[in-house]
Amino acid sequence: MQSALSIAEPLRGRRGPDHHLTDDLLTSQTGMSIRRINEDQRQMRNGSLIFDPPARRSLKQALNELAQDCSMPNWDGEGAAPVEQSTWATAHRFVDALPMGLPEPEPGVHPDGEIAFSWIGGKGHRLSLAVGPTGRITYAYRRLPSKMNGTEWLGDRIPQALVEYIATFIARS
Repeated sequence: MQSALSIAEPLRGRRGPDHHLTDDLLTSQTGMSIRRINEDQRQMRNGSLIFDPPARRSLKQALNELAQDCSMPNWDGEGAAPVEQSTWATAHRFVDALPMGLPEPEPGVHPDGEIAFSWIGGKGHRLSLAVGPTGRITYAYRRLPSKMNGTEWLGDRIPQALVEYIATFIARS
């Protein structure tokens, strides 16, 4: 009898009970089924008044408009790259993964075609991040006197460090 694999911890790169790397499990039939179920649940949440309060729906609408307005090459007249469908989909996943109760960001588009999200507080308190088509998130966080920047990856959830940075805008906006 095979034991159950706990999903409380991220599986990527860890060994499962059958001693196969769990990255292999992610490409298995079971792994693909779980991803389809997660995607179905995410799509079910979209547009729901329970899961998407007015501020979140407004953010998604602004994201859709930006992606449409910036979908052509040279959308800014200075050679900007277009927003690709995969970038828009990743940005939408990011918005869906934002925990409720956190402040909503201001969306934007970088000239390289990545979608940006910004939080601006007082006295030099800023967070800016860009979401790319592969799930890579580059960020710059400033809360004087500290400055931090780096790269994280969007999985099923927003990385905890970024959630903690976003949460600082509740207390000190």
